Amino acid sequence: GVRPSKTELSLVEVIPSSSNLSSIFILNIYSSPSDHRQRFRTIIAKATRLAGLSPLVVAGDFNSPFRAWNYPYDSAKGRSLWQETGDADLSLITDPMFPTRRGTSTTRDSTPDLAFVKNAGSVGWENLLTDLGSDHYITVTKLQMEAKSKEVYLRGLG
Repeated sequence: GVRPSKTELSLVEVIPSSSNLSSIFILNIYSSPSDHRQRFRTIIAKATRLAGLSPLVVAGDFNSPFRAWNYPYDSAKGRSLWQETGDADLSLITDPMFPTRRGTSTTRDSTPDLAFVKNAGSVGWENLLTDLGSDHYITVTKLQMEAKSKEVYLRGLG
């Protein structure tokens, strides 16, 4: 039978009002911590294909433990996410030294919330260390938008 997915996602294209700027594609993903078999290859492939050469942000609560984002161990789901984002040329911009989820008396602080980018020039990521009552902190991803390059033809004089 078909296994129900414990993953929620939305892909949004932000179309700027200026035709001089590229669209930005944002893929937001939530993957349940109990969904150990979730793989992201198809989702990421579709998003990168739709975005083409436009900037793409893939962010969300992945619940995919992996040492690269400061977990004490690698899960199969985390290894898969690392491999799949690397294969798609996505760059992790989350700073694992600033955990995005506050631990409890029995769990340590962790970084289930990750942000990856592709085709983005100058980017920034920040953990505001504000939780608004949640066990997750608010994070900010910044992209500096640059005008589309225009070809200029110079004609020689004389």
